[in-house]
Amino acid sequence: MPNRILKRQSISTTIAIITFLGGTLFAFIIAGTAYKINRLGDIAVESKTLFWSYLELSLILTAFAMAILYWILRKVVTRPLRQLIQASERLGGGELGFQVPETSSYEIGRLTGAFNQMSVSLASQQSALKTSEERYLQIFHFFPLPLILMDNRGQMINVNSVYFSQAKKNPYYLKEWEGKSVLDLPLIQKGKIQPEIHQLLEQGGSFKLSKISIALNETLSPGIFNISGIPLFDTPARLNAAILAIEDITLQQNLENQIIQSQKMESLEILSGGIAHDFNNILTGILGYSQLLREQLPPDDFNQKALKAIEKSSLRARDLIQQMIGFARWHPLAKSRVEVNSLVAGIAALVQKTLDREIQIQAVLVKEPCFILVDADQLHQALLNLCINARDAIQTGAGKILLKTGRKTIEEGLSGESEEKEFVDIIVQDNGIGMEPDVLAHIFEPFYTTKEVGKGSGLGLSVTYGIVKANGGEITVLSEPGKETTFTLRFPLIDQAGTPSV
Repeated sequence: MPNRILKRQSISTTIAIITFLGGTLFAFIIAGTAYKINRLGDIAVESKTLFWSYLELSLILTAFAMAILYWILRKVVTRPLRQLIQASERLGGGELGFQVPETSSYEIGRLTGAFNQMSVSLASQQSALKTSEERYLQIFHFFPLPLILMDNRGQMINVNSVYFSQAKKNPYYLKEWEGKSVLDLPLIQKGKIQPEIHQLLEQGGSFKLSKISIALNETLSPGIFNISGIPLFDTPARLNAAILAIEDITLQQNLENQIIQSQKMESLEILSGGIAHDFNNILTGILGYSQLLREQLPPDDFNQKALKAIEKSSLRARDLIQQMIGFARWHPLAKSRVEVNSLVAGIAALVQKTLDREIQIQAVLVKEPCFILVDADQLHQALLNLCINARDAIQTGAGKILLKTGRKTIEEGLSGESEEKEFVDIIVQDNGIGMEPDVLAHIFEPFYTTKEVGKGSGLGLSVTYGIVKANGGEITVLSEPGKETTFTLRFPLIDQAGTPSV
């Protein structure tokens, strides 16, 4: 019994020594082996302890085998798995493209290889996605039209750089757009485009509206716009966002209308010039024969009254023909240096004497002298026609006609090559009844008039248009029903030597 107790104490002592050495399996194996060698010598002496010796030897060998197995598992399984766990954490943190060393050719090694391929693939996909996003942002921000990106509820998510530049000077847009609905845009509200926006967001239907006239208020001229809506889907059946593209074509439309008007006027000029020339030859014969008959008949002859009426009507027709010839520009211009203030002051004095006394004529002249190169007689006729037209627009009897001169500097040419040029403006303004838009579109056409039959030939404004164009000027008109009408004649400014002022 004491020997057995001693043996158990020896085993406990050995285990304690193993623990003291660090608790490692290798220390345990070495200690167990040394202990067993000593014990083998005692077996021959102490036969009663043979059973315990075999048991201890089995335990030591088992521990040795487990140590070897632990080392193999740690090298082949545990360490690679720990590396994969750490790599997965890095991957989850957004770090892509790195590689895990392959330390095994078994399943763990295959798993490591698959992980490395996944990391490289994700890095490649992220790079492609980033490139695509940068390309999209470049297209979005450098697109030549204002673009608005909105979500499926109509909230504005982003706008491009063109929108920013337009919003600074254009009241049709919102400067503070973040968090706002696209329906809050004055362009959408005043243009009444809400139904198209709802259709775009609710049904995913794209739309394109062309040449939409939108006026923010009664004092501003309407703008002309092309508006398009494009849906964006994240799945074939789910709308994720939408893009609104806005094109301001006000300037292009005005230029197009001017070109059409000019072409129309050129055609009418040729037609009216030919008719006036032939009709003038006919009137020459009528006037000549009527005057000849009046000279041959006695003064108290009954036919003298009829011949006088024929001559009077022929003279009125001749004046009308002269206007048509002036409109058609069939006679050469006698251009000279004209001081605008003197010409306009003379027109104001003449009109005040000849027009209705109840109409007030006011001249507001720029302080410094302004010279232009025009045919003075023709410009005099053009301004007189405008004053007569202003008088006819004043139906209340008491009214006001304003003649005004001014200088204006305008930048002309392309960006980077533009230059400033000075012009002289001659303004004729009345407080008459104004004009409807459909009337305003035809006022410069020959024979177009809203006056009663016998009260107007419809040539006054068309002749004025022809005179201004022939003398190198521009004429514009602003008018609304019930409000004042303003005609503006603009000519290049020249110095006193006759050179254009730049």
